[in-house]
Amino acid sequence: MSFLKKVSLSCFTVVLIFIFCEILRTNDLLQPVVSPNLAGAAASNGLKGEYYNNMDLTGLTLTRTDSNVDFSWGLGSPNSSIGEDSFSVRWTGTVKPKYSQTYTFYMVADDGVRLWVNGQLLIDKWVTQASELTSLPITLTAEKNYDIRIEYFENGGGATAILQWASPSQSKQVVPQSQLNPPVEVSGIGLKGEYYDNINLSGLKLTRTDINLNFNWGLSSPAPSLGADTFSVRWTGTIKPKYSETYTYYMIADDGVRLWIDGQLLIDTWVTQASELKSLPITLMAGQNYDIRIEYFENGGAATAILQWSSPSQTKQIVPQTQLYPPAEISGTGLKGEYYDNMDLTGLKLTRTDADLNYNWGAGSPDDSIGTDTFSIRWTGTLKPKYSEIYTFYLNADDGVRLWIDGKLLLNRWENQSGQFESSPISLIADQQYDIQIEYFENLGDAAIGLLWTSPSQTKQFIPQSQLYLPAKLAGVGLIGEYYDNIDLTDLKLTRTDPAIHFGWGLGSPDASIDGDTFSARWTGTIRPMYNETYTFYFNSDDGARLWVNGQLIIDQWVTQASELTSLPISLIADQNYDIRIEYFENSGGANAILSWSSASQIKQIVPQSKLFLPYKTYTPVEYHYNAGGRIEYIRYSDGTVVHYYYDANGNLIRKNL
Repeated sequence: MSFLKKVSLSCFTVVLIFIFCEILRTNDLLQPVVSPNLAGAAASNGLKGEYYNNMDLTGLTLTRTDSNVDFSWGLGSPNSSIGEDSFSVRWTGTVKPKYSQTYTFYMVADDGVRLWVNGQLLIDKWVTQASELTSLPITLTAEKNYDIRIEYFENGGGATAILQWASPSQSKQVVPQSQLNPPVEVSGIGLKGEYYDNINLSGLKLTRTDINLNFNWGLSSPAPSLGADTFSVRWTGTIKPKYSETYTYYMIADDGVRLWIDGQLLIDTWVTQASELKSLPITLMAGQNYDIRIEYFENGGAATAILQWSSPSQTKQIVPQTQLYPPAEISGTGLKGEYYDNMDLTGLKLTRTDADLNYNWGAGSPDDSIGTDTFSIRWTGTLKPKYSEIYTFYLNADDGVRLWIDGKLLLNRWENQSGQFESSPISLIADQQYDIQIEYFENLGDAAIGLLWTSPSQTKQFIPQSQLYLPAKLAGVGLIGEYYDNIDLTDLKLTRTDPAIHFGWGLGSPDASIDGDTFSARWTGTIRPMYNETYTFYFNSDDGARLWVNGQLIIDQWVTQASELTSLPISLIADQNYDIRIEYFENSGGANAILSWSSASQIKQIVPQSKLFLPYKTYTPVEYHYNAGGRIEYIRYSDGTVVHYYYDANGNLIRKNL
């Protein structure tokens, strides 16, 4: 074959190959083309689901991306690592509406559920129940991403969680995967720090974001608004470990400090001291965000607060900014209301979330379980003002009422009455959360309670749900123990937090300041059962003991003896906090005090620290006590501080001291 023929044939072959490729390319255009990147993006749509093996959203067990929220687990569970009952889930991410319209969301839920969209709480049914819940309406813009957050718990029986939506143009349907996206993962910016000008975490002076905890203030203070001594700080947010390993945390602290990770109290040294404190170990998963809370106080001298961590792959280091995140800002949920069928805030009957305080029960009562007269209520949580101004609060009350903001008793009208009562003014900072506590009793006749506020920029109004938040829910820290060097609960020698009542002192004593015989102790706080059941308590005691739960005396053996005492049975509701009070004396010989419990689902065990809590901050009114000559003998302040006054023979004040 000649050279020209070879060239012509080669050219013809190239043309044929080109035409064939073009045909293939045209055919490809007839088929759906899926970019590898787009395919990955579609597969990643959905919400981030965090699964907990209990009902209180602590103790993270599993994290995954759920394509949508459309689950009917029946009598099963979401995963083999999670029990079939008493689990909880938090889903987070964004939702993108298709239309610029007013939407309604629906949750088919068994049991409790809360739904926020764009920071607004649209559904709040955090109780054991099974139904389809309808949200408040919300106006959304098409193709715009809005933050969404769903919290859910399963108590017993069937388990269901299904999220739907509807609008004028959107037929009611399960919110599809295409409109859901998990939260964008960003590098940490630090923790929220709240600074107080005292050692009891009240009297908020400053809030800021601290990039990490690496503070050595020496003899100075964190800010000009705080004194160099007797200040305190609370840091909150989330922490993201780098490895799926067991971590240990360290706090270099001068003075007291407490550390919680994922609701677990890992360090508890709430005393004046200076040292490096080492936490209990905790197993964490890489890339997951865990709640973190640190409380710190400085009493006198130098001030230091440094947070470090380590794991098998993580060298010991200060926890860096990149792994710390401030808490998510969401609209308020309301306050925790605890309802009692008497006037002295004992005998808990009902606990619920009240969106706001604007009630006029007339001659009725708040609930069928409560009589129409002689009941009482305690509301607790936090309040967020809108302006940095001086606020005044008002309470419409029939009858008695008390109001504390940030630990300060602003209104005290604990008497039979009816009217609107004005508080002392208080200076607050915009967008900061302050502890709020309201106590109320109804004696006879009508019953009403209403909470309002005003400031130079805030017109007088009932405080809306958006500015009211539930109290932080943490695992227990134990009970307050007061120890006396006699058998009649007088002559206080020592007060401390005891993680559990599990003591076998033998022939010894609780502390060097107390003799081995003829001492007594009182433990107080609250206890949180796990089940809606009838409980029996046991007190292994040598010698005398008395036990009250929810104001009921269920053990009374105030004699010299040695045995395990069994209580009267008592019906309790799961996850409610009940007052508990234990009194004990040791006469001679051996000394032991051990508190256990059992129920139909609760095997007999020592009551664990996780279910025991410190007493409520009731911030009792200031008490003035005078001696026979009419002079001040001592003052007991609302935070429990007592100042004693001493005089010479001529009645001149010599000194005063704590």
